[in-house]
Amino acid sequence: MGVSRGLLTIKLLLLFALFWSMISIIFELRSGFFVFEIMLFLLLFVMAVVALMGMGSKWGWKMFIFFYCVNFVNILVIYFMRFSVKEIIFPFVLTGAGYIISLSKSESYEFEEADNIPPVEVVDEEEEKKTASKASSKRSTKKKTSKKETGSKSKPKKKAGSKKKKSSSKK
Repeated sequence: MGVSRGLLTIKLLLLFALFWSMISIIFELRSGFFVFEIMLFLLLFVMAVVALMGMGSKWGWKMFIFFYCVNFVNILVIYFMRFSVKEIIFPFVLTGAGYIISLSKSESYEFEEADNIPPVEVVDEEEEKKTASKASSKRSTKKKTSKKETGSKSKPKKKAGSKKKKSSSKK
């Protein structure tokens, strides 16, 4: 339950950031401020959409953290210069909370991924040698039994021996 609540909080904060950047774009267009600031808000909007789409993956978490870092700078540079302190507290606190939550969630996500990795079996060298020697001894016993069986049943050796005897008797 705790993880799903955290994800819900992060998604709500991202939706708020989307809403805030849309309002900021409209405000910037109406009041006729610089194009750079409008582009910055558009960039924040796009990054929020991308972070929402990539939520749950490592890449999504990194994008989410980057999004909130840029949003910090955005609030500090643009809003702090133009508005009173009361008007900037609400988005600043929400953005800071989102950044902190995203950092804690990204760390827990990495730990969850590490927990899902199957454990690596550690095999001793002595055990490997024992199993290798057992396997080789089994192979050698199989070869010996097969040689014995073929040796007793095969008659070419006797023929070769009989040929030698004939050749010695001819002399």
